Amino acid sequence: MLLDDLNYWTLGAGVLIWAAVGALWYAPFAFGRAWAAAHGKEGAEVRLGVEQLTGLFLALAAAFLIGVVIKWYGMAGGAVTWSTGAAIGLLLWLGGAWPIRTFELLTRRTGVALYLIDLGNMAVVYALMGAVIGSWG
Repeated sequence: MLLDDLNYWTLGAGVLIWAAVGALWYAPFAFGRAWAAAHGKEGAEVRLGVEQLTGLFLALAAAFLIGVVIKWYGMAGGAVTWSTGAAIGLLLWLGGAWPIRTFELLTRRTGVALYLIDLGNMAVVYALMGAVIGSWG
């Protein structure tokens, strides 16, 4: 069965990569100030509340599912290395995250800065998660 073939430690590492890259990406020294400004907030206004914790939990669950899909695509394609895992991650980003974020940009008018910041984070995360899942199996 497909769930029996999953390495949950590797998937956990993928979720940790997602969280670590996100923490660095959205930190004030990286893109955090620009991200907050794109939302119309100052850095001090961005607080961690129940709504943000719920979003964080859902994002962690989504990161886990992204890892599962990367692994399943890798199993369907045969032997997976770090490079093919990264390629699978980028293909998932290109076929999933990029079109969805582009649709949000066009319909919600979120702004180009926010679009590029979030989309760049997703591209890096998907590629790194794919590389780790591909190399650790």
